Amino acid sequence: MDSKQRKVIEEQSVKPAQDDGVHLLGADGLPALHESPPWSNVIKGVVAATTIVLLGIVLWRFRSLVQPLIFAAILAYLLNPLVMLAMRRFGIQRGTAVLIVYLSFILVALGLLGIVGFVAFSQADRLATTLPAAAEGAYAWFSTNISLMTIQFGNFSFAPFAGVTDQSIEDAIRQLTSGFNYTQGGTVAANLLGGTVSTLSTLFVVMFVAIYLSRDTPLFGRSLQDFAAIPGYRTDVQRLTQKFVAIWDAYLRGQVLLALSMFVVVTLALTALGLNNSLALGGLAGLLEFLPVIGPVVSALAAVAVAVFQDSNWLGLSPLWYAVLIVVVMIVLQQIEGAVLVPRFVGDALDLHPVVVIVVVLMGTSLAGILGAVLAAPVAASAKLLGGYGWRKMWDLAPFPPEEPPKPEPPSLWQRLRARITSAAE
Repeated sequence: MDSKQRKVIEEQSVKPAQDDGVHLLGADGLPALHESPPWSNVIKGVVAATTIVLLGIVLWRFRSLVQPLIFAAILAYLLNPLVMLAMRRFGIQRGTAVLIVYLSFILVALGLLGIVGFVAFSQADRLATTLPAAAEGAYAWFSTNISLMTIQFGNFSFAPFAGVTDQSIEDAIRQLTSGFNYTQGGTVAANLLGGTVSTLSTLFVVMFVAIYLSRDTPLFGRSLQDFAAIPGYRTDVQRLTQKFVAIWDAYLRGQVLLALSMFVVVTLALTALGLNNSLALGGLAGLLEFLPVIGPVVSALAAVAVAVFQDSNWLGLSPLWYAVLIVVVMIVLQQIEGAVLVPRFVGDALDLHPVVVIVVVLMGTSLAGILGAVLAAPVAASAKLLGGYGWRKMWDLAPFPPEEPPKPEPPSLWQRLRARITSAAE
């Protein structure tokens, strides 16, 4: 083989694979070993639909595992800033920072659970003792007041609640309160032990998955950067990512701070007013902060219900006026929260109408229970963001609407007082 023939062969060997319309061929005329024909749109659609169906079947079949995984992702997301802070402050690797942060979190959580659990147990014991008597008192008050109420129109009168005082209602109340009888302590203890074991196993799975998610967070970030490298979509992906982070930061971290704040404030306020089970009511108020619009109303109603059936209070008020005082205090606390804490912690990142929030919370509850209700608002806000982006792209508009300039923050009370003092001095 002379040099001219060798040159021709070398030139052919570096040519790209050629497509004859049926097969991709290599330089030697045989099918290329590492090439395949591109998929048609029909095949892509079939593969995508099949993947979605199979994914849905898997999620439905193993839906009991979905909630712990979601809780693990939320925990990893919330603790990620602490991991980053530990890495910067101590100059350690990410894996070491994750272990330090999670061990510290577990120790703090166990300490708080021990302190709060002792108080909660004492209040639950008092509730178990007083609930049967409170239920009997509520029944007696209802039978002597509401059941005798009559409505009169001219010569026509009727008692709408006259039939409520029959023996079956009384028996139902007694059966309801019999669950707090201490003679059934063995069954209650067995149920409590089973629930504790189940909860601890779920928490172990959550912590285990959350630790690995926190450790491998940079891998997910690099995957997102690779997706953002698609020509023409880098800016869109970056802006969408920023908006998604703003939504979930505002809701998850903001709602956690709101929940802790309301737990402390409501517990202290109700304890100062002498309301029974103030710790449980404060915890309920904190947990229900994750249910926008509906949660604060439910927590206030629970506090009012306890106040109505409480025997006495150190203020010497009647149950009715004591309940009115509790209503006023809860409304004031919620107004302070809405005016001071919500703008600082959450802002307007969700950008959802209250009616929409109520509807999506109800939908989330029907689909996934409490977890669906908690995550309904940020999921709806994320869907709104993606839907708006897709709608604008469909109509060949700019992918994002023009952003309004940020509104200047109003001066604080201290700034206004200082300005008045300065102007008066001048």
